[in-house]
Amino acid sequence: MMSTLPTATPKPPGGSLPPSTEVPPVPDDDIIEANVAAHIFFQNMLPVSWVPGYLAARGFGTYGGRRTFSVLSLLYPGLDLSKEFHEDHIFPRSRFTAKRLAEAGIPPDQISEYLDAVDCLPNLQLLGGVPNTEKLAKLPADWLDGAFASKDQRDTYIRDNDLESLPLDLTRFLDFFSQRRERMRTRLVKLLGV
Repeated sequence: MMSTLPTATPKPPGGSLPPSTEVPPVPDDDIIEANVAAHIFFQNMLPVSWVPGYLAARGFGTYGGRRTFSVLSLLYPGLDLSKEFHEDHIFPRSRFTAKRLAEAGIPPDQISEYLDAVDCLPNLQLLGGVPNTEKLAKLPADWLDGAFASKDQRDTYIRDNDLESLPLDLTRFLDFFSQRRERMRTRLVKLLGV
């Protein structure tokens, strides 16, 4: 659910606003939220040229964060948002404890990186409430194998959700995370035209 957003005055097409109403060059989180949400509803009426720098400096968002659902909705349109959707961990959060990661063969010097990444946007997707409940703690490759009736449906889901190079287990998670983060950044920059 989206939080109440601060109001911002859009620039008229081809025009500019008086200096007192210009959007600040270094926006705070409320302005970021307002502009991302506004873009979804008003299709580029608000300036978004600061998005790449913001994402590089502060990251994409985290599980349950104020911007996460908005950014995922923008990146992956076509969902019927009248239905219930959950922010789902692609690689289940329950597998990201120091003990379980060590048991999965993750080197001790990488465990903190895994723990830092589990709740970040490149490990999140919007998933319907029922499929999310059915997925539970399954690794993504195992879930994908049983969730789709055909290979074509599965391949389309993977492509449409930037899940290419999805590893079979946790050992390659950081590579997947990095690659998906870059694909998401590229997609967002292209969508916003910045």
